[in-house]
Amino acid sequence: MGRHAAYGQSPLRKLTSSLDRALANLFSFLRLPKPSLPKLTGKPVRFSYAFSFAFALVLVSIVDPYSGSIERASAQAFYEAGSSKNLVFRVSNYAHLDFSRGGFKIISGPAAAGLFVEEAAIPDAGSAKAYARGYISQFNWDQTEYSCLVALWERESNWRALAENSQSGAYGIPQALPGRKMASEGSDWQNNPETQIRWGTKYIANRYGTACKALVHSNEVGWY
Repeated sequence: MGRHAAYGQSPLRKLTSSLDRALANLFSFLRLPKPSLPKLTGKPVRFSYAFSFAFALVLVSIVDPYSGSIERASAQAFYEAGSSKNLVFRVSNYAHLDFSRGGFKIISGPAAAGLFVEEAAIPDAGSAKAYARGYISQFNWDQTEYSCLVALWERESNWRALAENSQSGAYGIPQALPGRKMASEGSDWQNNPETQIRWGTKYIANRYGTACKALVHSNEVGWY
């Protein structure tokens, strides 16, 4: 080994010198006394560096929203045959996932489940649901909006024309409050589901625009 090689600086000493110079420049700019770096020699220091690098790798996996733990959360989307329009979503994994990045917020578990609605089945001919499914076409509501309407009114009244809330007095399939509001669609508003459906869908369209927006509002505050 040559004389220059024997007395050359090790990579660890070079790193210390670089950090020392950087700190000197920084503290000189801030006009503060510069602390001295500890000598990076011996097994304890090497162990500390090894532990720090290992901890940094673990920390990246925890902080990085694109880490492997994210891949375990999944959802399924079902599509209508011959169409690219998404109709139904079902959450297939209820592990918690909640982070924001780039202006978007991604959630999962029960919070995400509340955002999705089951696709409603084709109703029996002559039923109140069948009348509603045909009537909402004038609002340009599709099957997805119908599914939201079914979910909303099943919770409100279970689609019973004679349903009455004993506490608030809300009445009928749409649970109009007060029920006599529905007289604008017909004098038989107390027992005719079609009259109630006409009033209820017009109310939703005027107030919320769509049945799904009304359902979201109801999910959040308990009424629509």
